Amino acid sequence: MARSAGSIEKRAQSLPRRLGFLTLAVLAISPLACSSGTASLDEAKVTRALTRQTRHAYPGTTVGQARCPKRITLPVTCTVELDGASLRVRVSKVHQNGKLKFQALMAVVTGPALQYFLQAHLSLPATIDCGPSPVQIVEPGGELGCDVSFADGSKQSLRLRVMDVAGTISIEPTS
Repeated sequence: MARSAGSIEKRAQSLPRRLGFLTLAVLAISPLACSSGTASLDEAKVTRALTRQTRHAYPGTTVGQARCPKRITLPVTCTVELDGASLRVRVSKVHQNGKLKFQALMAVVTGPALQYFLQAHLSLPATIDCGPSPVQIVEPGGELGCDVSFADGSKQSLRLRVMDVAGTISIEPTS
């Protein structure tokens, strides 16, 4: 059974209408207990905690250097490298007891999760290529491009729009 590009476009455009926006599960950085007063925080302690929490939140990825401003007053935005790409993280105080919250400001989309998500929404077996990076970090509203090669030899390029930091994705065909 041959698959035309037109039928892929129709399916991709109808998914959001029928199911709402589909959600790709990604991990959010969870709260972390740290002791701190109301004064500015120690940058080295916060970056170590951010690195440790990122490793815990995104297992199987390579976590690089975390960077925060030298003088930290909450809330503050820091960055941490995840598989070579920069992830912005907001650090804020959760409670009066000094616990801190680390919240990713960008969606973290892993290659295997993206492959699984797309395969689940295709009606024919296909090879999916969304680029060489094992992890893609995308701003809300940003896009990812993927090429789909079906078993029958037909091909289609798709544009995946990342709607929010949770990784909600809409599938759009390219023109």
